[in-house]
Amino acid sequence: MSFIADTAFLPRMWNNRNNDLQNVAGQFGAMVSTTWTPADCSAGFLCNKGEHMAAGSYRMTQAANGKGGIYACNPGDVQRGAIGNGIYAEGVETLGLGIPAGRLDTYSELIPGETYAFGPGNFSTLVDAATNKYATITNGLLVGTNAVPEAGSGIYFQLDEGLGIDVFTEGNTVGMNRYNLLCKSI
Repeated sequence: MSFIADTAFLPRMWNNRNNDLQNVAGQFGAMVSTTWTPADCSAGFLCNKGEHMAAGSYRMTQAANGKGGIYACNPGDVQRGAIGNGIYAEGVETLGLGIPAGRLDTYSELIPGETYAFGPGNFSTLVDAATNKYATITNGLLVGTNAVPEAGSGIYFQLDEGLGIDVFTEGNTVGMNRYNLLCKSI
């Protein structure tokens, strides 16, 4: 899987101070027959937590829908560059960085009642303030819709009425649209 353009994830209103297990280390990929195949994971991509790995992390796979524990790829990595045999980390322009295949990083469990921000690349159909105020999950992406999903669908989102749609900024640069979504469950 290659990286998706214009993705981002940012917890806006959450309670991780009272839930130390909301963030877990994981490696994204897929089980092909009996073989684990690591893959790139874009920021904010929605996943399910799989089996525990020997390194103390979890195998994270693409969330088909809102059922089960839903986690968002929440990378805390930085830009890296190589000069000779050295690899150097540059802590600028980190918004929307994905996780390269085979690397461990952070995945945040999405909890109903908390608000999260996503970039436009995290949607296959965007939400808006007029018609598509809700979003469901399909194949790791958000799908804007005009109705609350049916009972038993699990996690879904509603455009946060107070925060709405604004713009991500990083430093003094104007970035992309930021979609502030209230996490819900049905």
